[in-house]
Amino acid sequence: MKTIYIPKGETVSYETLATEHLVVKGCLQVTGSVKAKTISGDGVICAGSVEADIIRIGRLPPSSVSA
Repeated sequence: MKTIYIPKGETVSYETLATEHLVVKGCLQVTGSVKAKTISGDGVICAGSVEADIIRIGRLPPSSVSA
């Protein structure tokens, strides 16, 4: 898959997700991991883990990031 788009007002669920580009305007729920080259949008992602080369977001609570 090249691009996955989650529209505003929709909730989409996956067990795992791998794509080149992920645009989240709604709510994405993933039991396992999310892997993408780019992640953008102003929606919500709830996942076991998230891996991306580039993440463009409006805000991120400091407790959400671990290195």
